Amino acid sequence: MQTTRQLRLCVTGFGPAPPSTICVSAAHNHPPLMAPRRRRAGQSQRWPPSSNLHRSRLNATDTTSRGLRRDQMTGCRDAARLKTEGLVRHKDTRRTASRTSGSRVAYLKHRYTYWARHGVKGPNYVSVRALRQKFVNISLEKNRKYGRIYGSYMFTNKWLTINEPELIRDIAVKDFHIFPNKYDMNYGKTYITSSLFLMKGDHNWRRVRSVVTPAFTTGKLISMMASIEGIADQFVVTLDTFAKNGETVDMRKYFSAFAMDVISACAYGINVESINNPNHPIVVNAKKILSVNSNLSYAVSVLLPPIARLLRLEPFDTKAIKFLDLLVKDIVNERKISTNEGKKSSDFLQLMIDSEKNDRDFDLDNNNEKHIQKSGGNLNKNTVKALSKTELTAQGFTFFIAGYDTTSASLSHVVYYLSQNKDKQQILREELNALDTDFTYENLNQCQYLNAVIDETLRLAPPLGTIQRECIRDYKLGNTG
Repeated sequence: MQTTRQLRLCVTGFGPAPPSTICVSAAHNHPPLMAPRRRRAGQSQRWPPSSNLHRSRLNATDTTSRGLRRDQMTGCRDAARLKTEGLVRHKDTRRTASRTSGSRVAYLKHRYTYWARHGVKGPNYVSVRALRQKFVNISLEKNRKYGRIYGSYMFTNKWLTINEPELIRDIAVKDFHIFPNKYDMNYGKTYITSSLFLMKGDHNWRRVRSVVTPAFTTGKLISMMASIEGIADQFVVTLDTFAKNGETVDMRKYFSAFAMDVISACAYGINVESINNPNHPIVVNAKKILSVNSNLSYAVSVLLPPIARLLRLEPFDTKAIKFLDLLVKDIVNERKISTNEGKKSSDFLQLMIDSEKNDRDFDLDNNNEKHIQKSGGNLNKNTVKALSKTELTAQGFTFFIAGYDTTSASLSHVVYYLSQNKDKQQILREELNALDTDFTYENLNQCQYLNAVIDETLRLAPPLGTIQRECIRDYKLGNTG
């Protein structure tokens, strides 16, 4: 990165000069010089409009007289000195522009041959055509052409794509402490960067993770089964109506509504009923945040993060984010009042509020990092797990971005594959009908064929195309050499 900055400075510093000026080589320390025209007696000194900077520098260095020293500015001897010291005149601007273009070409060539110089297969260019294609199709094409490990470029970013399960396990589990950060796209100036899904893997990430992780234990999930079961029953009633009328149903649409209802109930304890109430404010604003495919600001924020930050682009709908911010703050205030009255909800937000209430003496200045395991999971019992109000609000955003589209897409694929394999569908029906009692957490875990169907669906159609990780230090990738 340091080399890139130096090269860009060199390219910018040696650009063509404006007319009637003389540019000084970067190797010289003295100020730029310019020979003025001869003037008649009584005539004021005339300066070209483009030379104000040069005039101010000369006036600042010459405090003894208003005139210009002859040995600095005029005479054959000084003209020869200007030529020998490498000062560029206007007639040489074409040559300077040529050198500038050559430097840029050399920079791009060096940049886009990085993987080739390190013995990694892959294209040595950025394909504009690839920007119009689906990511999964591009990945499959490169996988067939270059193998299971290949290097590529996304503008000036270098990417190494790995499709080897053992290497992925090392990166994601064994050596996770070397790959703690995700791709640093531009997220704008919103609180969402404080969510666990988007935070960098430092001690703050570990602290927030230690608060959020207990919310997904078996006991906590069982306590939420009643809410999920009620939403599922309403979902089945809606589908029965379509089945009786013989209507064709867009399952993705209704699975999206189902996922929205479950997330709202489990995260905030709010009964949205988006299946029958698609214009609910939570539904409308959540979809605005998640609908980024046609958003130009989002595309620039992903592909060119530095430019997006320079332009102060906001990839997500700021009004929708503000709505969720106010919503969570109102819920938190209501929960604190109801908790004092002896009433308590069983949702993710309540669990995080409880952790905030019980552990309020966290000191960021203390060196708690030594108590944290390399894998980033657990904190010492003396280490406090409090969440700030911003972090508390941001976790609600995490539930939406991590659970909404992934859940609806996976359920839609399950139904699709079962419709294409009627014999497998019948086996699954027999297993579920064999249950003596209602669907409970324990009973569903014992349905081996149901779990196999879900696992196979996730293998065939994973909800996430890739998982990006940033390496923070030198790392040897298995036995790849």
